Amino acid sequence: MPTIRIGDETYSRLQVLAVPFTDTPSTVIDRLLDYWNQGQTHGERVVRDEPRTMLTPELLELVRSGILEDGESLIWRRPQKGVTHRAHIRADGIHLEDGSTHSTPSSAAKHLAGGEVNGWRVWRTERGDLPLASYTSRADAVASPDQEIARDGEFRLTAGAAKATARRGDGNSMVLTSFLGPLPVHESMSERNRARRHAALRSERFVEVEPGIFELVGELELPSPSAASTIILGHESNGRELWKDRAGLPLGDR
Repeated sequence: MPTIRIGDETYSRLQVLAVPFTDTPSTVIDRLLDYWNQGQTHGERVVRDEPRTMLTPELLELVRSGILEDGESLIWRRPQKGVTHRAHIRADGIHLEDGSTHSTPSSAAKHLAGGEVNGWRVWRTERGDLPLASYTSRADAVASPDQEIARDGEFRLTAGAAKATARRGDGNSMVLTSFLGPLPVHESMSERNRARRHAALRSERFVEVEPGIFELVGELELPSPSAASTIILGHESNGRELWKDRAGLPLGDR
């Protein structure tokens, strides 16, 4: 049987349309295809409203339990871009100012940023100025990179409050796969690595999720393990010693 990989947002939308204890992702897709084909059999151009967007069960439960209010105002400040986004949580989805509606905080943030963003961290409630992640115990919303490194082929680097994971890229390159922590700059940081850091901040590959704390958006490929460690530590460093595998062995020992 062929395997089709789908994103978290698509899976969440399928969950909304599923009949509990009856449907599988395959049966939901079959039903949607049948719905489409009904219009095609009459030679019509099928133009229908998209299925009603609903909040994912985790977020809907926060609203139903009263932890978040129906109509809760959200805010996402993006100082690097000089913009502030606002949204409202309702039972039928997260409503953005441009009129679009989304089922998850991350899909709403991705719509605005044009790339993967952890919406549970960047969206904050306006009344409490707290990230959405602080209102829920869902593991994937609050998990730190240090809790997500039990995969073969990945390396981690922990220094104080900074935690990062990475994997080997092509040639000598290193690909940052997650980061959460401060981004200091020390005198020893070379101009080349300062420029790389500045470019990553300007393009919002690092997003400030709370004052002084940044999170990596997507992945960031750097020319060497040392460049990858330096760009997050803020000083020149030997990445082959600092990046360690799941067994604790430095990259240079492999």
